[in-house]
Amino acid sequence: MSGSHPRNRRGLTLVEVAVVLVVIGILIGLLLPAVQQAREAARRTQCRNHLKQFGLAMHNYHDAWRVLPPGALSWSRFPEMQTSAHSRLLPYFESGGPRYDDAFNPPWQDVTPDWTRFAIPVFVCPSHREEAGEDEFLGDVASTDHTFGLTSYIYCKGVTDAWCTAPESIPARERGAFDADYLVRIRDVTDGTSYTIAMGEGTTAGYWRVCTAVGCTEPVRSPLTGRNELPGQPWIAPFVNTDKTIARAGPRASLFGSTMERINKNPVTDSMIDTSAQSDCRSSADGGPHRTSNFRSDHAGGAHFLMLDGSVQFINERIDMPLYQGLSTVAGEEKVALD
Repeated sequence: MSGSHPRNRRGLTLVEVAVVLVVIGILIGLLLPAVQQAREAARRTQCRNHLKQFGLAMHNYHDAWRVLPPGALSWSRFPEMQTSAHSRLLPYFESGGPRYDDAFNPPWQDVTPDWTRFAIPVFVCPSHREEAGEDEFLGDVASTDHTFGLTSYIYCKGVTDAWCTAPESIPARERGAFDADYLVRIRDVTDGTSYTIAMGEGTTAGYWRVCTAVGCTEPVRSPLTGRNELPGQPWIAPFVNTDKTIARAGPRASLFGSTMERINKNPVTDSMIDTSAQSDCRSSADGGPHRTSNFRSDHAGGAHFLMLDGSVQFINERIDMPLYQGLSTVAGEEKVALD
């Protein structure tokens, strides 16, 4: 062994191990929010891109038909709505889609389960993630599968939350670009397309709930499921609750949004048609009996909105309400306030 000495080997003490673990925990704590923020930023970018694709599809549709698609068609059976604007737009997306005549001439209640549960990624904001969901009531209505493809994007009715058989009679300063059985041409938008909302986010994520009545603050349980309802809306079914269906269906949102109430109000105000007042086109602010859901998103601080010129804006939930409401109409004169 010629004078050699064994090397001293010393392991880490418990204190040193604890210090290392604490340092690792601190680093993870610092990095995790940054990773989450980066992921959410990517989801927000993709969400904007989805709405831009809707804008391109709308303009392609307008080029073909010289009008924007109706928000829903009732085929003269109002308030029973048959065909959604999502269905009519489907062939006009860049990725293409089935011919409208082949797939969607029948009312949504008459299409096959393959269509009702068909999930389309571009119809859902990635921050929401769920592309399909269960809907017992609509499944029973259609006598089909209870699974429906969902959408995070809804059409702007304007500041009005009224549902009536003559939406064209609603004052232009209250009326949006979309309604049931209602057609708008680009030239009808006197505000200018860059100052008029076409669509906005209407998330259906699990932490959102639905309540009844304008200004409501307490979520309401569904008599069908016994649960607090989610504001889910299938893209294929432009169903709007009525005073006759609400007792069984419970409170529901719809494929339409109104700026009557602020962005991201939670619980979400439900959408409901009073069938005893179908000729009453007054908004709830003027004593009307109907209501339409508010816009909402899974992004902190506001929501994305598609303007009629095809651009997408993120609007802060604290926006001045008169300005927000003016942006939602075809003649709100908000251009003066923005310039």
